[in-house]
Amino acid sequence: MQVHIVRMTIESEQVRALREREEGSIGIGAMIVFIALILVAAVASTIIITTAEELQQRAEKTADDTRGEISGKINLVDAFVKTTTGADPDALASILVIAQLAAGADEVTSNLVTYFITCANAAGDDLVIDTNTIDAAGASMLDGSDGDGNAATAFSSDSLESGDTFKIPITLANCQPNVGGKLQLLVTVEGGGETEAELEVVSTTVGKSLV
Repeated sequence: MQVHIVRMTIESEQVRALREREEGSIGIGAMIVFIALILVAAVASTIIITTAEELQQRAEKTADDTRGEISGKINLVDAFVKTTTGADPDALASILVIAQLAAGADEVTSNLVTYFITCANAAGDDLVIDTNTIDAAGASMLDGSDGDGNAATAFSSDSLESGDTFKIPITLANCQPNVGGKLQLLVTVEGGGETEAELEVVSTTVGKSLV
């Protein structure tokens, strides 16, 4: 009888040990699952935060670019034949562009405004370009004054305000189209917007509009 009781005690201890091991295994498994969930949540939150920051940066850059384009925009009013070449009276030597700082634009310094004139070469198989800042070209207000109100003075890093209208004499050293030819005009403001226009030569008569 005593041997039987001892045997039952040993068996019950073994059963208890097995149960404790099983419960311990279940606890460790649950802890592993819990830690895994925490890690997944941490990774997911990191991805969400990183994506949100990237989207915010893109939105801010887009907003800055849009504000720059709006705040520094040159509008083309008109363009005219100014002179023709001596060798060929049917070829343009220079034009006069009338432009205006767009309504609502921020103040722009004239030396930050650049023009680009592009066209095909005489053979028609290559692109040629005439470019300069409007200061170097001798731009001025319509009455010949500079942006600071000095009479008969071309721009020299002068301030242009919204609504200011000015003239830009452009010498065509490379692009000298004949009647029927076309010029591509691009006016840009450093850090601001840009304006494109196609100028068509319908006549080389001085003062004839090209727009």
